[in-house]
Amino acid sequence: MSSELRHQNSSSLLGGNWSHARGTVRSLGSRRNKWLAFTLNVRRGDGRLDLLASSRNFALDLAGSLGTFTVDGTVFGHIDEGNQLLDRSQRPVGRLVYQRAFTPMGSDNITAVEIGGRMIAQVHYLSDFGDRIWTAPNLVHDTAPSLTEDEAMWILAVIAMRIYWHCRTSRPT
Repeated sequence: MSSELRHQNSSSLLGGNWSHARGTVRSLGSRRNKWLAFTLNVRRGDGRLDLLASSRNFALDLAGSLGTFTVDGTVFGHIDEGNQLLDRSQRPVGRLVYQRAFTPMGSDNITAVEIGGRMIAQVHYLSDFGDRIWTAPNLVHDTAPSLTEDEAMWILAVIAMRIYWHCRTSRPT
């Protein structure tokens, strides 16, 4: 999956304090194929990001200081304001570590995902690369071998969080 994000934002102009975004994240295999489609609705700081990938539905609900990630309508886990990953019973299972890397094209912000003390992947920040000369970097890299299904779901939860924050900080189009 590419870190290139295509999206449209809109927000209230009359003080309703809401915003909406929708878009896709590109496949690495083809510029025309989309791997992940999403919609985001935020009102007064709390929001919901709905994602669709192949035949499964995912959602990230952010309210206050806690993000709740669901898979096909069932709570999978939580991400708290201290960057801790919590299981559905809110017991710690891992954490997020923010890093800055330097590449030939400049610096890049990366979120390392640790589960049980093991780094399972690094997630690039999303970007609006558009049709520039270079291609966007892989969204997920340095993935640990033999990921469990739960570890793969945590990586997707972090991708959802990155989409949420990217769309929240982008200007309306």
